[in-house]
Amino acid sequence: MKILLLRCAAILSAATGSAHAQAVYTISFTGSSSTFYDAINDNGFAAGRDYGVTNYPRAAIANWTDGTHGAFLNLLAGGSNDDLVSGFNNAGRAVGYGNTATGDHAAYYDLPATGPINLGTLGGSNSYATGVNASGQIVGYSQVTGNGANNAFLWNSGTLSSGNSLGTLGGANSYGYAINPSGQVVGSSDITGNSAKHAFRTSANGLVSAGLDLGTLGGTNSYAYAVNSSGQVAGASQISGDATTHAFLYTSGSTVDLGVAAGFTSSSARGVNDNGIVTGVLDAVSGLEHGFVYANGTLFDLNSLVITGVPAGWNIEEANAINSSGQIVGTLHDTTQYGYHAFVLTPTGAAFPIPEPATYAVFVGVAMLGFAAWRRQRGAV
Repeated sequence: MKILLLRCAAILSAATGSAHAQAVYTISFTGSSSTFYDAINDNGFAAGRDYGVTNYPRAAIANWTDGTHGAFLNLLAGGSNDDLVSGFNNAGRAVGYGNTATGDHAAYYDLPATGPINLGTLGGSNSYATGVNASGQIVGYSQVTGNGANNAFLWNSGTLSSGNSLGTLGGANSYGYAINPSGQVVGSSDITGNSAKHAFRTSANGLVSAGLDLGTLGGTNSYAYAVNSSGQVAGASQISGDATTHAFLYTSGSTVDLGVAAGFTSSSARGVNDNGIVTGVLDAVSGLEHGFVYANGTLFDLNSLVITGVPAGWNIEEANAINSSGQIVGTLHDTTQYGYHAFVLTPTGAAFPIPEPATYAVFVGVAMLGFAAWRRQRGAV
């Protein structure tokens, strides 16, 4: 019987081992440390910030298709060494913020020729652009007059004014984080009474209103950070009891709790592409962070997958965005020297390591045959 079981195990190992051994991604990363990239477009250009020159963030663009990394963008007039890029479309419009003499202001760059352009504010001191769609519409949030609150904004042209405010879910503050090609904006807003923040998704070019509240996974607060062309929303929500936070994917009125990977207690989704593949971050009680990808109904710790080119002792710590080709951008942590490097993962075409139902059927069939043979042997004694 023991020999038969070992044979069964060998067959199962052979059936599943090849899928697990295949590299799902290859990785490219910046040579300089202290780089953090948060956006990638469908042309393979990534964008974010680089702390390698000073202790302040510098807006940077990397062309991962030809291996060129870390070109710095210009600063806003009158600003210090403090800016970053948080969104990037296929036409080369990069959005983020730059520091000015009066505060941080939302800004955009039309690469390679124009930029940065100061978008101003909704009347307050500071504003931040967080996303841009194919039409060049820009979403973000800004302090309003008096700096007593922040409002999500949608920009089309000119400079920001009160008319660009998207309003709230009834509370004081709202924050816009992403926009899709249809002009649907997602973010988070205080609800009436300011007792909680809830994720929202507007209609195309519409305002934030109570009917657009996406709710939570049973907890108090939720946040929407990404939206794809079909309106699927990815974000994070506290679960019942508020003890922890889980990533979610919202699709046509239904919200799926993406859960966590083994060894982690919380998760937060940062990106979703048009295939519904979600990326984000896992957190453990110890403070350890790992990037994740959610595909085919399963959440994977990226560090558990076979990825070509990751140096020994380095961890994929954040998976911040994903493009239509499945390329993922984020942060790679060199634990040997405490350095951080921006990276792009490129799919190899290999399937995620999810055992096919047929594999289990083969194993069960072989096991049953083995058990029957064992019964026959026992009967012959």
